[in-house]
Amino acid sequence: LRYGPLPIITTVLSPDQDMITPYTKRPTTKEYVVDFILKELAECEADLLDKDNAWTTQRAGRLSQPAARALAARIKLYMASPRYAAESGITWQDAADAAKSFMDDYGSMFGLFAQENISASDNYGNAVLYSTYSGSNNETILFRNDPAIGWGNIAADTPVGEGGRGGNCPSQNLVDMYDMADGSSPFA
Repeated sequence: LRYGPLPIITTVLSPDQDMITPYTKRPTTKEYVVDFILKELAECEADLLDKDNAWTTQRAGRLSQPAARALAARIKLYMASPRYAAESGITWQDAADAAKSFMDDYGSMFGLFAQENISASDNYGNAVLYSTYSGSNNETILFRNDPAIGWGNIAADTPVGEGGRGGNCPSQNLVDMYDMADGSSPFA
């Protein structure tokens, strides 16, 4: 939303028509997220691959029925937060019902990644490194289909304290450059 209105286009456009004027009004959060994205996820779920067909190496990374339902549940969780609830109309109960719906229909297919004879912290790290196909990771609901998953690809995004290079992690010096939420300095 930083760059202006994000048009919701639900009809086929023609290059001969005015493609700017009808799309200059920014959709509200409710119009964009609740009325469009959540509606699209609900409508398309039945036509997506089921888990057995989606979790084959030939179809790795494709959106599936469980992924669509999990994404809808996550979106409802955000939309129920105090930041969005008034505008979205989604309540904590709606978010809880969406999560329960996922767990009831697909919960038995997924679980926390756990290898035997490995510490909990190593299992936590391996849950990121192993996919459904290399390591039987049933914690993965939706993932990026990157053929070269490994520490070298995620090290830049991991905090220095966890052995990474901290590329996407702000340092305390950077955090201290900004005022607190109440406008005061971070230093006493």
